[in-house]
Amino acid sequence: MPTHEVGAGTLRRVSADPPARIPPARDPAGRPPMGTNPSDTWLDFILRSVIPGLIGTILIGIGALGVGWLPLDTAIVDNSVVDALRSTTMGAVVSKTAVVAGVLLLLQSWLLLGYDVMRGRDRDIRRLWLALGAWAAPLIVTPPLFSRDVYSYFAQGKLMVAGIDPYTRGSSAVPGWFNDGVDPMWGEAPTPYGQFWLLLARGVVEFTGPHPYSGALVMRLLAVLGVALLAWAVPKIAFHCGISPSKALWLGVLNPLVLMHFISGAHNDALMAGLVVAGFAVALERLPICLLYTS
Repeated sequence: MPTHEVGAGTLRRVSADPPARIPPARDPAGRPPMGTNPSDTWLDFILRSVIPGLIGTILIGIGALGVGWLPLDTAIVDNSVVDALRSTTMGAVVSKTAVVAGVLLLLQSWLLLGYDVMRGRDRDIRRLWLALGAWAAPLIVTPPLFSRDVYSYFAQGKLMVAGIDPYTRGSSAVPGWFNDGVDPMWGEAPTPYGQFWLLLARGVVEFTGPHPYSGALVMRLLAVLGVALLAWAVPKIAFHCGISPSKALWLGVLNPLVLMHFISGAHNDALMAGLVVAGFAVALERLPICLLYTS
């Protein structure tokens, strides 16, 4: 029931009703404030964010069987399905369509996940790790796309096993190098990589034998290790720099460029980047101890 009070020559209306609840503030676009609509369950997150991206990378993997890089000397090309995808016009159309559709679906899934991350709906690093692992899984076992550098790595490992200096001779010094899938552009070029990588390449060749596709898959595992190090280290560096770890992980590691270049392409700079960034993360966490010992 409203009442009236008189004070200092003024009449002020006072309401006895309880004050109305003030709704949460909204941004100019009318969207709810950050963090007010978190994902309820892991299943909800998987259905909304993980599965669409996984379907995308499965399509990319299927298309890679037809348009990805395969060495001539591998049994996989004798498979009837792979042969149809690679040797017929319809197979080429299906493969290219699958790759394009898969990349678009992966990009859409990444952008939608980024919207949730930027709005504060998904801040759990473990959920982003799950999405990264699910999206990457189909790309680990399929032929490389957009680059065949991994076969050059394998050929350089064969040079090491044969006792040939890869800093003075190119991959063409190895018998059958063209059948191994090496790009002729690099056939005569000496290696630009350091000794540590060459030792790893030699170890891969000694482990897999003269099987370039098996060697490429093992070398891709080294790239996966590099991406895993990035996924571990980037949130830590972001935290120390006052940046949201989930935003940094989404932008820096989950983006489709990392998945296609590092994992599908099996590039060795994935391991290099992972080790460098992990080193920075360890240095940031151990810096107070280092200063204590040096002071």
